[in-house]
Amino acid sequence: MKKYLTPFIIGATLAVVAVDDGFKPYQTILERMPFGRPLAEFDPDDPGTRMPSKSAEESEVPATNLEQEKIAEYIRSIVHVCALNVPPNGEPVVGFTDAAHTPPRNHLLARGQSADGWTVLDIDTESCRAVLSREGVSVSFALGGGRGGVATSSR
Repeated sequence: MKKYLTPFIIGATLAVVAVDDGFKPYQTILERMPFGRPLAEFDPDDPGTRMPSKSAEESEVPATNLEQEKIAEYIRSIVHVCALNVPPNGEPVVGFTDAAHTPPRNHLLARGQSADGWTVLDIDTESCRAVLSREGVSVSFALGGGRGGVATSSR
């Protein structure tokens, strides 16, 4: 019986080794480039070119108006201001939801406070508006504004 199992085990081992083709079965998918074309400076053998990074000079350059407007639009799409409150101590607070995370994160911050990259620059309880800042871009929200709510404007 042992002499019958030995060829079977050797054949099964060779079959398993022969099946490992790496990415060959996925080549047609990779040729269609469903994730977009690689950057011109991309070299798959050099790990430094896999993810573009900003140089020290580029990181100090302020964003252009178009870039700031794109960031402001993104901020408007992920934030919903749901509360403006003046507690007994008299310091107004703004409550808002950041939908960029799963599950969404809720914040209740006073003027000048920061959390998760958000900073509250101003709260006006009379006009029910708050100015939030992220990545150096400030956006003014009305109570109920953001995520399809009341129209907002960039400041």
